Amino acid sequence: EANGVLMTIPANPTFKQVSDIIKDFNDKYEDKFQNFIIEGNPLLEQIEPVGFRLSSIADRIKTLNKMEVSLLEDRMGDLEKAFRKTMFWKAKLNAINSDLVKRYERNHKLRVEMYNPYIRLQTAAMLLLNKNVDSCLLFRAKSFQDVINTAAIDVPKAYPSAGSPEEDMFRGLSGEYYIQDPVKIGNDKPLQGIYYIGFALKIGNHGTEFVPWMHGTLKRARDDSIVATAETPEELANNAKLASLDPTVYRLSKVWKGLGKLGNYVLEDKLKEFPPTHYEYGATFNNINILPCTINGWNGETRYVSITTPYLQGDDGSKLWFGSSVSSRGTRDERTQKAKKTSGEPEFVHTYVDFGSDGSFGYHRGWQSDRHLSLYVRPFPFPWVRVGFVMTVSSFYTFLNKYPSTSYAWGTDYNGVAIREITM
Repeated sequence: EANGVLMTIPANPTFKQVSDIIKDFNDKYEDKFQNFIIEGNPLLEQIEPVGFRLSSIADRIKTLNKMEVSLLEDRMGDLEKAFRKTMFWKAKLNAINSDLVKRYERNHKLRVEMYNPYIRLQTAAMLLLNKNVDSCLLFRAKSFQDVINTAAIDVPKAYPSAGSPEEDMFRGLSGEYYIQDPVKIGNDKPLQGIYYIGFALKIGNHGTEFVPWMHGTLKRARDDSIVATAETPEELANNAKLASLDPTVYRLSKVWKGLGKLGNYVLEDKLKEFPPTHYEYGATFNNINILPCTINGWNGETRYVSITTPYLQGDDGSKLWFGSSVSSRGTRDERTQKAKKTSGEPEFVHTYVDFGSDGSFGYHRGWQSDRHLSLYVRPFPFPWVRVGFVMTVSSFYTFLNKYPSTSYAWGTDYNGVAIREITM
């Protein structure tokens, strides 16, 4: 009810009733406001503050006895808990899906293989939640006599109930599902001494078992330390192998493996064979020792392969300078535009780069050659694991709390292929 402008709002009013209530309230308030006189009279004797209050139904229905009031409050309290839990899961799944949309819309392969099966099950789960919300609202709309009649109608239950198969489903959809030791991923043999936390869908073994799905983490059962984290089950299994969980998997060596001259193969084939998440790329040109290189590009094309570490250049020992080497492909300069393979595809072109007199790094002397960089790869002792995108300041701190710089190196493949460490 309201005071100041006296009016009563019924339970569960229709849309028309709400419209009429609003109009009636505004009319009465305007009438009071326009017709009071300040001069000579205290203001509060003519108009009082407008306020609204809620109170027990027992204050309005005088025929209730104490037992009925207690029963009513108990049942409405149970209803509130059921409604609140259902709305919590709805909000939670919606928030998670918003993040997943941003994460997977950039990768069409993962969108089709990982996200689409997820969103189909998530949509079905949301329908179940909406159904429970409707049940709560229908119960709330019942008459007082029906609400307190325990023999006639039950209060809707909290959904999903704790420990139920439905709660397992919602945990899987929210990235909180637990698969106990040993963990089996795909057709690989079970990982002993390892458990899984992450997204999981009930699609394994003809829909009777939960299997890892999308983003997840493997941890050691003995000390809860992280073994591997990945965006897909296949990548997770691969990372687990590379972490040498399986004694039959060879232990990683830091010896460089030569791939040959850059112009003698399709670079993208090598990137698939030796993914930059698991292999460091190096190169030589005029340098004898192998130096790390960066592979980057944009718009879905690899455009540059460059030696990251500057080295001494020049033929006069008294006038040497620091520079590097870069191979470019498909860029706008005339020489690169003309460089084509016999198949007509863009070819890599080498150019020396160095520091200019102003300290900038680039094509200051414009020296070029017809030779190619020689590329090498070597496995990382600890593979890079994609953990997501830093879209906001809050997401940055979320990742920093989860992966502190005291324990983890951070890297990025922004506008690139090879992953490079970043400074925060």
